[in-house]
Amino acid sequence: MRYVKITFLLLFLTLLLIFVFENMGALSLPVSLRYDLAFVVLGPLEIPLYALLFLAIFCGAISVAIVDIMVLFRQRRTMKKKDKQIKDLETELEKFRNLPLTEAVVPDVELTADKPDDTISVTQ
Repeated sequence: MRYVKITFLLLFLTLLLIFVFENMGALSLPVSLRYDLAFVVLGPLEIPLYALLFLAIFCGAISVAIVDIMVLFRQRRTMKKKDKQIKDLETELEKFRNLPLTEAVVPDVELTADKPDDTISVTQ
């Protein structure tokens, strides 16, 4: 499986390099960015298209990493709660295992039925 992953990674990187070299002229074109916020106007900022693409991919990777870390912490908290619950239940089980066995007194019961189809009545 490891070799399959490495093969796909190398194939992806090769295709990425071919894309970059074939589109070097278009990726080098400058892009003008201007932010017109309510109180502040930022701009115009000239950056190459490849830098803008890299920045977008980087921001996406950071967003995914933050969400992944949040999920990891949530799972870790759930695991701690479950481990504590398991420990408490095991302690309770050990407590009941160590109790001495006592026989309960069972009352004498007489079962009677007048006919085979009747229900059984219990008398003590």
